This record gives sequence, C-alpha cells and structure tokens, in this order.
Amino acid sequence: MEDRQKSRYPRYLQKCKLRFLPFMLLALAILVGGAVIRWIQPATNPPTESRWFPLGVLIPGYVIGLVSTFLFHREKRRLQKRIKECDYMVCTDCAYSLVGIGSSGKCPECGVVFDEQSLRETWRYFENNLLLL
Repeated sequence: MEDRQKSRYPRYLQKCKLRFLPFMLLALAILVGGAVIRWIQPATNPPTESRWFPLGVLIPGYVIGLVSTFLFHREKRRLQKRIKECDYMVCTDCAYSLVGIGSSGKCPECGVVFDEQSLRETWRYFENNLLLL
C-alpha cells in the first residue's frame, strides 16, 4: 500500500494504459503478421489477387493503432481537465473527485488514503511530465 502512495505515476493512468494496450498490441500483430506473410509468400509470379494483400492488412492495423492512441490521449486530456476543475483533489487510483471530503482521508470510491499535498504533487508532476507521453 505504501508503494502505491510513493509512486509518482498516478495508478489511474496505469489502468488507462492497460485498457488500451490490447488494441495497440492487436495493431502491432496485424502489421507484423502481414509483413511476415508477405515475406514468406513465393516471390515468383504472385497471383494478381495478392497484389492488394499488403493494403488489406496494413490499413486495418494502422487504423486500430491510430484509434487506440487517440482514445488514450483523449482520456488523458479529460483527466487533466477534471484535475484542474477539482483543484488537484482527485484520487490517483480511481480519479474520483475528492472535493469537499477534506484535506486528508480515504477515497470513498476505492479506499486509498490521501492527503492534499501528495495529491497536488502527483497531479502537478503528471501535468508537467506525463502529458508529453
């Protein structure tokens, strides 16, 4: 429990990354799989149907990768807006608004212990360093 409090990276963002990771891995698998299939395909007189095969594999891979990356960055922007609206009083574990609860205590949503100073430090670090990722 103390390791979670000492981490500068908000746990909520780790959960967001894990939520979008399968889509990014799927995009990578499609791209690599298409390249491997194209590479092992006989190079001598390929049939005319296979000329469009790379586009049929690459386009879905790129689309899935771009959409999942866009959704992750949109989630980070929404979180940044919420943090500013709540004056940094947002739980680092579940992103629950802690406005009106006090300067320290337990998050009513997930039970993580918080204090106002550590929340401000964590979310300011997030704003200054992690939004660039």
